[in-house]
Amino acid sequence: MALATALLWQPFYVFACAVTGAQAFQASSPEVALAMEQAAVSRLGPGYPTLPLLEKGYRDQILVSAPVPCVLVKSVGYVEGSWRQAAGSVPVGGAGPVKQAASCGYGIMQITSGMRNPGELPLDTQQRIADDYRYNVGWGAKVLAEKWNAADFLNAVVGDRDPAIVEDWYYAVWAYNQFNFRNNPNNPDFPLPRPAYDGSQSRLNYPYQELVWGLAATPPKERGVPLWEPVALTLPDSAAIGQTPGPIPNPALVHGSICRSLFADSNEVSWSVSASAPGNPTATVTLSHALGAQSVGWTATVAGASWLTASPAMGTAFPAAVTLRANPAGLSPGAYQATLEVKSQDGATPISLPVRLEIKGTTYRYIPFVPRRALTVGGR
Repeated sequence: MALATALLWQPFYVFACAVTGAQAFQASSPEVALAMEQAAVSRLGPGYPTLPLLEKGYRDQILVSAPVPCVLVKSVGYVEGSWRQAAGSVPVGGAGPVKQAASCGYGIMQITSGMRNPGELPLDTQQRIADDYRYNVGWGAKVLAEKWNAADFLNAVVGDRDPAIVEDWYYAVWAYNQFNFRNNPNNPDFPLPRPAYDGSQSRLNYPYQELVWGLAATPPKERGVPLWEPVALTLPDSAAIGQTPGPIPNPALVHGSICRSLFADSNEVSWSVSASAPGNPTATVTLSHALGAQSVGWTATVAGASWLTASPAMGTAFPAAVTLRANPAGLSPGAYQATLEVKSQDGATPISLPVRLEIKGTTYRYIPFVPRRALTVGGR
């Protein structure tokens, strides 16, 4: 009970904050989205946070291996930090001061718990939360999963408490910010009636979880394209919540928690060959689906290069393997880049894998010719 209360109820204090002077890389939106999809299914890789088993059911719960809904990780990340790990003055692709709140929230997911004083978490963990956007996102997904597991101790349960139903995460999302009356939808500080939040209204007029639900349905856009696929999540009946949160039924319309993402077993493929003997370097890339083994069609194409081929060019299931083969013949010494693009027929987030080829020229050592001095008689 004490652990659950600590996880859910976190009052606001002013602290000195754990990490000072952190420099963070500002990733692009596609890079952030990929990290979020990987974090939601515990696939960030070695050395990064992983999800705990999630409780399923109320009172007689079981532990299951399940993802955190991708749409919630993305929406929470935007509500919290606008997908910014670095301060707003830092350009995409650059590094600079970490985005830090006065409450000691760090980075994209505004991680606050354990970040108020040095040593509340291991020092290297605190540092990585501050300067590594993938670690920050992974930690945020982990915190959200912990809020889910703790909620039933306070009877904060929606429906049958199934992690595969996005709407069942309502209380966990509430708790990610603060599980107190400030975020109760019946708080008289919030106007009634109020339209669904879409990013254009004042945040002060909404409880935290309605901000997340609103952006899930109306994602921010970049160059006219939504940052994620919209999901019109249904809010629970606020009358059922009342003044003191407790078990409430599911809304009439619910949505399944599906993270449809594709993954490769490497972040890039690179070769370095000699111009005098380039050969035909090859590499095999293993492809997998966030949902595990799937019978779904996919295609693999190469963009940006005629010197690279991918085989096979299509398949019918995951996991799968694609062999990349370079043909440097006729290329001058220099650096070349292409992209392996893998798409699946179920609309999963595709793979764009950089492929780099470096051709090194033959190096000749120049030895200048110095004629021998002529011999003279009687001279020097």
